[in-house]
Amino acid sequence: MTLRFLCAAALAGASALACVPGKAGAASLSLPKGIVLGRTEAIDVTLRVDEQPGDEERPLHLAVNVGTFEAPVRLGPGVYRALYRPPSSALFPQMALIALWREGGPEAPVERLRLPLAGRARLPIGARPGTELTVRVDDYSFGPVVVGPSGVEEVPLLFLPGVEEAEVIARNHLGHISRRKIPVQVPDYNRLTAVVVPHAVRADGRSQARLEVFYDAPAKLSPADLHVAASVGTASLQESRGGHFRYAYTPPAEPKVDSAELTVSVRGDPTSRASLNVALLLPSPSRLTVHFPATPMPADGLASTPIEVRLFDERGLGLSGHPVRLRVEGSAIPLLDEGEGLYRASVTAPLQLPPSRSLALEASLQTAAGTLTARSELKLVESTAPASLRVEMRPGLIPADGRAGPRLAFEVRDNVGRPVTGASFRTVISHGELGPVQDKGGGLYEVAYRPPAQPPPGEVTLRIADQRGALEQATSIKLRPDPGRLLLGIRAGYFHSLSSQHGPRAGLGATWRLHPLPLLLEAQASVGQARLQVDGAHLTSESRALLVPIIVRGSVELFATPEWSIAAGAGGVLAWSHVANTLAGSSSHVGFGAMAFGTVARQFGPGQAFVDLSYAWAPVRAPTFHLQAGGLGLEAGYRVRVF
Repeated sequence: MTLRFLCAAALAGASALACVPGKAGAASLSLPKGIVLGRTEAIDVTLRVDEQPGDEERPLHLAVNVGTFEAPVRLGPGVYRALYRPPSSALFPQMALIALWREGGPEAPVERLRLPLAGRARLPIGARPGTELTVRVDDYSFGPVVVGPSGVEEVPLLFLPGVEEAEVIARNHLGHISRRKIPVQVPDYNRLTAVVVPHAVRADGRSQARLEVFYDAPAKLSPADLHVAASVGTASLQESRGGHFRYAYTPPAEPKVDSAELTVSVRGDPTSRASLNVALLLPSPSRLTVHFPATPMPADGLASTPIEVRLFDERGLGLSGHPVRLRVEGSAIPLLDEGEGLYRASVTAPLQLPPSRSLALEASLQTAAGTLTARSELKLVESTAPASLRVEMRPGLIPADGRAGPRLAFEVRDNVGRPVTGASFRTVISHGELGPVQDKGGGLYEVAYRPPAQPPPGEVTLRIADQRGALEQATSIKLRPDPGRLLLGIRAGYFHSLSSQHGPRAGLGATWRLHPLPLLLEAQASVGQARLQVDGAHLTSESRALLVPIIVRGSVELFATPEWSIAAGAGGVLAWSHVANTLAGSSSHVGFGAMAFGTVARQFGPGQAFVDLSYAWAPVRAPTFHLQAGGLGLEAGYRVRVF
């Protein structure tokens, strides 16, 4: 039993096929319906590719192993439509292997997509007359058909590429069912697609082109079974992965011909082959384009805009080394050849806004066939001169510690209160170092500041001047002595639970400052005593408690001057207590709680003297007593800077 593939005639049940979009890397394709060979004469294929700015200038190219594509039409950013004509003679199932690329250097990306083409066949099956036959191919059923008097009936089938067998289901007149499987053999066809980028290369013995070969077959292909030959020059294998092979083509140092032919063939598969030509003479220029940012340039005599001129051949290959000229309002502007067809220049704005409110740009190149020209207009806007600025320090009071981190921000507005963007400023500071001015947009500018390691005798003066001389302003900046990042200190005070528990406390603490933010983290451990006496009708109970509260807290500096600072915050409390009772004996217990506080500190010598006012809620509960280890507290202390 064998399969005979159809060459004509319609086939019922073909609509059961659905088109699954093909994907590979960043590219994908979709179709309105599946392709059935012999029925689909042509179909529009929608292609989606990763498109970077400027890619739209280079045409998208397609290559396919079976069938043909017309030139793609761009529908929008990264979306193209191309008319595909599948094979009209070989109607067995095939896999169309599509390569997509744009002309560029030897590193230009090449994408690969797979498009299944369904084939049709008639399967002659012998059975007793009256037998009902159904054939299953994957998830699709074809039939049933009833065997006629001849004892042989042909069942029309539809196959996708990759199907290896079909199942025949026969039901006789008694209802008995038999099943058998038959192999599906597809004739040989071209399973190879090859692409060379760029399509032209200088014959200097050093330049290179890249040959990409895609081969689609069930069995893995060894590089030794793939033969690549060049009529002149050499092609060497660079990489192989599955059915993807990459070769580097190097032309001869002195060309004797205008082009090189690259042929690709597969050992044991004579139908799979490809032939490509690489031009060994640089192609003729065909098109010039001019590009610049869409944002209008202020006519202030200082602003500048980058200009990009690109030169292409008819296939979209960028061409360098040509005497491209650029004129702005008739005046020549020098262009820098960046390679791969990109030429750059910079245009400075005029001092006054011209009546046309634009600058006329013209790029040109004289060729043997004539003059290539590209024209455009660079829009200008009236310059807004800075009239006022307001300086803000972040943080508000900067420590003189010699560390980078603080930033000086200033807001600039014109004489009617509008934000000024795109302005250029000079900044000078009397002490410390400033970084470059950064335009943050909306009239806001920012500059990084590294203060001096020690406070200067007087104030620090910051001068900000507009490059055009429209505005200059001096601002005084106050620096505080470096309070340090890590401080260790002692503290002592008195706590009252606002009931019957009270007593003195003393302890140690460590403070960590989160530079350059006005945030502090502290850890403390204190020791205190509390006494409680309860008088009853017949007995008097007296308790003495040893308290060890451990506190972790954070605070924010709300106010700071070079000498004084005020901070407020909150934290958590772990309270350990040892209680001795005249009646119940002694016991130890732990409680947890929270606290809030405020601190006033003054710079004094190598550290800070401070006063703390706090309230803590830290209950310690035991079967024989209930102790409040927190309460209202007032402490004083001194902390020394470690570093």
